[in-house]
Amino acid sequence: MNFKNFIEMASFTLPKLIKIDDKKYGAVDMMFEKEPTTYNKDGKVMNQGSKFIARVPDAGEYLAYNGGGDAFFVDSEKAEELLKDEGYEEIPDTWWKKARFIDD
Repeated sequence: MNFKNFIEMASFTLPKLIKIDDKKYGAVDMMFEKEPTTYNKDGKVMNQGSKFIARVPDAGEYLAYNGGGDAFFVDSEKAEELLKDEGYEEIPDTWWKKARFIDD
């Protein structure tokens, strides 16, 4: 196992459970390295230190991750503010299709 790749993966516990396809999950590995690879604005593969906003499917809210280990949920107005003023990156709405979830 390449330990360097492991520690760079964006994986974390969620501040509350999310429901996707009728299952509830408490943690996620974003799988940014999985094809199609998710790149930031600088052309680098996103990782554990990346700040991002992800729309939660069928929930009307967004998952925000601060790049330092903290995840939280925000509404669309706060998501726009984080994208504009705080340097967060918006990831594709289909992010959850390649992510790996851990159920609660």
